[in-house]
Amino acid sequence: MAKRIDINSFHNRFERDGSRNKRAVDTRNQRVYFLIVCEGQKTEPHYFSSFNNSLPPYTLDIETQGEGCDPLGVVNAAIELKKSSPKPLNSVWAVFDKDDFPASRFHQAIEKAERNGIKCAWSNEAFELWYVLHFLYRNTPMSRTEYQKCIEKEMNQKILEQDGKKGKFIYRKNAKDMHDLLLKYGNEAQAIKWAEKLAGTFDTTEYVKHNPCTMVFRLVDELNNPGKALSK
Repeated sequence: MAKRIDINSFHNRFERDGSRNKRAVDTRNQRVYFLIVCEGQKTEPHYFSSFNNSLPPYTLDIETQGEGCDPLGVVNAAIELKKSSPKPLNSVWAVFDKDDFPASRFHQAIEKAERNGIKCAWSNEAFELWYVLHFLYRNTPMSRTEYQKCIEKEMNQKILEQDGKKGKFIYRKNAKDMHDLLLKYGNEAQAIKWAEKLAGTFDTTEYVKHNPCTMVFRLVDELNNPGKALSK
């Protein structure tokens, strides 16, 4: 059962964040409003929330998450929140994985999002592919267990190389510091290039067959360059 969206809470959050961020910065003199609706409750929301620490002051992003939502449920939530938003949203994203959801629901979610002006940062099969790409290029499918082992191996190797001590990193899906750790020990710019390269190896719209693949790089690139959301 999907978690019910708290529209009032969403409105209050937007008004509160906007009121403390009135100083215009940069030559554009505009704030950019992001709405990011995630499938998961912790992994993705924690990751994207961390961008608040590095985004320019004129940028605001909001994360909401569902409990047990499938891809289509995430898109439906994004559409509902977009329609009810008290502020004009510049960029609305739905973040979800293929996982073991039916192919039809996965494709329906992407198609419905496109029809309703929602951008999709989907991953096939899992969001953790985006983490792996911070360290290496991978173009063959992996299980969730393999993702975890790969992230731990690469992270601990980088800790040893950079800090000169044996790493003790253990991957936890609900960790709040993954974005900061990936910025320190991984290579986000390279991850974007590798994810784009990976996406370019598929030339059909049968997205369920695009494995491995992640579109998270598009959202990350836009968050790092919020002016792009104003030009679309």
